[in-house]
Amino acid sequence: MKHLTKFLILVIFALVTFTLNTEEVQASNHTNTTCSLTDLPNCLPQAINNYYLQFLNAPLQPLLTIIRTFLTAQVNTSIFIRIHAIVKYILSFFYIFSIIYSGYILLFQSSNPIRRNQAKEILKDTLIMIVLIQGSFYIYNLILNLSSIMNQALLTQIDPQFFLLTTDNIVNFTLQMFFSFTYVIILFITMFLLALRYMLVSFGVIFFPLALFCYFIPPLKSYGKFLLEVLFVFIFITFIDLLIILSCSLLLTIPIFTNFKIIVMINCFLLIIYTLYLAVKFALSRSVSSNLKEDISGAVKYLGMIA
Repeated sequence: MKHLTKFLILVIFALVTFTLNTEEVQASNHTNTTCSLTDLPNCLPQAINNYYLQFLNAPLQPLLTIIRTFLTAQVNTSIFIRIHAIVKYILSFFYIFSIIYSGYILLFQSSNPIRRNQAKEILKDTLIMIVLIQGSFYIYNLILNLSSIMNQALLTQIDPQFFLLTTDNIVNFTLQMFFSFTYVIILFITMFLLALRYMLVSFGVIFFPLALFCYFIPPLKSYGKFLLEVLFVFIFITFIDLLIILSCSLLLTIPIFTNFKIIVMINCFLLIIYTLYLAVKFALSRSVSSNLKEDISGAVKYLGMIA
């Protein structure tokens, strides 16, 4: 009974604070914010409201900071540059074999037009592959830079107050009291999934040259396409997430949604979680549903060229 009484007193105090804020503090937002003894009746409710908001948003600030970082920061790939160099070195052995084989066909079997065209095709693909794989580290980081710039530009269009709890109306204030903990849990899950996405994209610099290599080898082309698609999906998924946040923030400009801000924020981050889930599902479905017939025909064709 004593705990219930304390809880009711706290609720009544918060409601009184909210009422004073909506009637007096909003009118004083366009005036000087400095307080004096004569302005104490106007400044005191605002000070209490600001303290209450800081108390509510304190647990959210670290999570929101990390989420913003994962959404906009450029992924660090420099720690994998040595492994990337080893992968390129291993793949370079295939270049030598492919060039020697193509040169042999062009020199000693040039009378056969089919074999000559096949050798030219292999040589062309090999030269393109050499250029792309040798510059794959810089190409991959260029793509990451482009994604980061796009995300940062989009984040500037989002109201920073969208992520925070507010006391702008009584309905939203009441809903926040019930759903604040749920909002924190959803933010934590979002942060965790974005951290996993960050790690995957960071590791991607190792798989990027492998994906390019497989793409230019007919029997492995489907796997190369699969790796490239997965990497690009996870690189640019954060741009889609920021578009979702921007759309949700614009919804709050509509009066009917203003009273349910906490509900909009929760559903917004649930959509972000769902997009990350769809990205994983897409990767898994693509790995399972590769076209076996195309792989077999490509393998037969490739074996025929080197026979």
